[in-house]
Amino acid sequence: MFLSFCASASVFYVNAGNPAPATPFTTWATAATNIQDAIDAAGTGDTVLVTNGVYKTGVTAASRIAVQKLITVQSVNGPTTTIIQGQSSGSVRCAYLTNGATLSGFTLRNGYATGDGGGVYCLNANSILTNCIITGNSSKIEGGGGTRGSYFNCIINNNNAKQQGGGVYLGGTFNNCLIAGNSAAYGGGLQYPQALTNCTVAGNSATGGGGGGIAAGSGGPSAGIFRNCIVYYNVASSGGNNIMSASANSVSNCCTPDFYNKSCITNLPGMVDVRGGNYRL
Repeated sequence: MFLSFCASASVFYVNAGNPAPATPFTTWATAATNIQDAIDAAGTGDTVLVTNGVYKTGVTAASRIAVQKLITVQSVNGPTTTIIQGQSSGSVRCAYLTNGATLSGFTLRNGYATGDGGGVYCLNANSILTNCIITGNSSKIEGGGGTRGSYFNCIINNNNAKQQGGGVYLGGTFNNCLIAGNSAAYGGGLQYPQALTNCTVAGNSATGGGGGGIAAGSGGPSAGIFRNCIVYYNVASSGGNNIMSASANSVSNCCTPDFYNKSCITNLPGMVDVRGGNYRL
């Protein structure tokens, strides 16, 4: 007879103001002052719990934090009080996430990448961000706010990419997200997302095509499905102000002026203050 045992997951703590950090960072009294130190101490299935602060030191894999294992990095009090700050002058993005890693409850701001993903670079769509604000990031090529990854209850705003995907490039699933005020040459808000549900895409711009987003069928590799979304008030210089797609079938139950089918409406959405950037209904 053989008995198998599963080791319970551990929690590692981070507090930027802790005067006495000590490995292995498994209590608040010994919490790390740097998020990466706790990530490095954690193992598969563990959680890194981060309290309030602006985390802006350390560089791993050209990122402020690099989550290169299957763990969850989570804030205690959410994105308004827990900030991971990149650095434009040193080409430091905010975060890197591997397959299966989760980042929850952070603001990612002021990151910069000479390649892709100024705010966050994700290995694939199984890299998850929840309840995050991704703002003020930029990239020299693609994905000003992020490259790949899936996003749940996130705000992705005021990011810029020189080429494609001002908000996110090659993103996976987007659910209950606001994508607003981003810019790029092509795909101001999004470039080749897989699927958006219950999202608002507004106030984005492109100097080329696809102000709100460019879906598959326009040369992209992904499905590019928009469901139950508001995609309005985006602009592009060369076509597709809101959604550039080869097929209206990729857009269902949406409010957008660019596509009309039986399930969509083109009426102006009743937003609180479009000029002021308040896109709440």
